[in-house]
Amino acid sequence: MKQADIIHCVWDEPCILGEAPIWHPFEKVLYWVDILKPKLHRLDVKNNAHQSWTMPSDIACISPLKNGGLIAAFKNGVAILNPVSNKVEYLDTLSEEESKVSVFNDGHCDRQGRFWIGSKNPSEVGSSDPLKIKASGAIYRFGSERKLLKQADNFLVSNGLVFSLDSKYFFVANSPKRIIYRYDFDSETGAIHNPIIFAKITDDAGVPDGMTFDSEGYLWNCHFGGWRITRYAPDGKIDRVIKMPVGYPTSCCFGGPDLKTLFITSAKRDVTESELKNQPQAGALFSMDVDVSGVAESYFLED
Repeated sequence: MKQADIIHCVWDEPCILGEAPIWHPFEKVLYWVDILKPKLHRLDVKNNAHQSWTMPSDIACISPLKNGGLIAAFKNGVAILNPVSNKVEYLDTLSEEESKVSVFNDGHCDRQGRFWIGSKNPSEVGSSDPLKIKASGAIYRFGSERKLLKQADNFLVSNGLVFSLDSKYFFVANSPKRIIYRYDFDSETGAIHNPIIFAKITDDAGVPDGMTFDSEGYLWNCHFGGWRITRYAPDGKIDRVIKMPVGYPTSCCFGGPDLKTLFITSAKRDVTESELKNQPQAGALFSMDVDVSGVAESYFLED
């Protein structure tokens, strides 16, 4: 691994809450969202051509479709999204009862083509003590049944939702608790069980947010409020810490022609005007060249 980390600002239009970067394996472009604006961004890194689309409601996360386009989790529902035509076709939504206490937050597809989405209690934003609010977030699976199926609950804020290269494990962060959990994953049935603590983040390192795997099976996790990204070995030990020029990196993915560019989203939401002097690029999109490749983003099976 490289000793000196050179962080580049790729796109400096600040996001309120930049999130969910994915390198589309078929379109060969980068997508990411601004959950709260709400906007979908698309960047062709070959020519720096950028497009953005205003979304009908808060957009939490996205995953690719094989024939182009995206599946997306909006505030309380899952939809097929065609950004060019700005067409949103809802497939399922949270129940009225669930929508009262939780909103979608982060997610990815597993390697079997199912879309996994985590939710959170929206009251955590601005809370002086998030650990005292109701843990009304949950983990949902959306697959061939074409229904949102709850797989785990009792989360304050769920983040990450990624799968090991061999599809034996599922990883998710409960951010306010500063814990990344590892579940056993049955790739055939899509069941998760037996959660254990994979990593616990120290109080001075922010909270665990979005994450991705590289081709060596190491987990890269962004620390919201921690000015850093951590690369974890498969046994949960810290392999490397990358310092960021902004305090609130939110998520990351590998992209580029050789999947050796790490793209990193960030947020401006929690940065005060005085704090902007120390992080003027808060909310921007960043990249870093690394000497380990990522793996292709898993896509949603429409059939």
